Amino acid sequence: MQSAIAMRTVFLDTETTGLRGCYAGGSDEIVELAILDDRGKPLVNQVVRPPRRKLWPQAQRIHGISPAMVANAPKLDELLPQVARAIHGCVVVIQNPAIDRQFFPSEVLDASREAEQIRCRPARHCAAAPSARKRARPAAAGTGSAGILQQI
Repeated sequence: MQSAIAMRTVFLDTETTGLRGCYAGGSDEIVELAILDDRGKPLVNQVVRPPRRKLWPQAQRIHGISPAMVANAPKLDELLPQVARAIHGCVVVIQNPAIDRQFFPSEVLDASREAEQIRCRPARHCAAAPSARKRARPAAAGTGSAGILQQI
């Protein structure tokens, strides 16, 4: 009889300057990154300073993250080791993996067991969906913690 190995699950969510990720030939970048474990504990919860994009007015109207809010934040490259540690060996739940994976080097997502293999149910049912999130910003933005998980 084989024993079942319990795999940790983490939930990854981003806010970006647009939909064309810089690791897929686009010019858009991450401005907020959150990774939570299956109990809702933040493993990464950080606004991110995009090194190339200086303005993102259309995206800002959607997520409310301004250039001023990320001016002193770390760049994604500085956070990648922490991201890799947070997802290493885990099943990573991403609401829209086809878009979010464009914002990470492939070797980072490869650190998980099944990056982007699990998709959330339709957004109205998914606690990680932006429409279900509290609009609070991470502590780095000075307004508390962004909770990408809420009770389903």
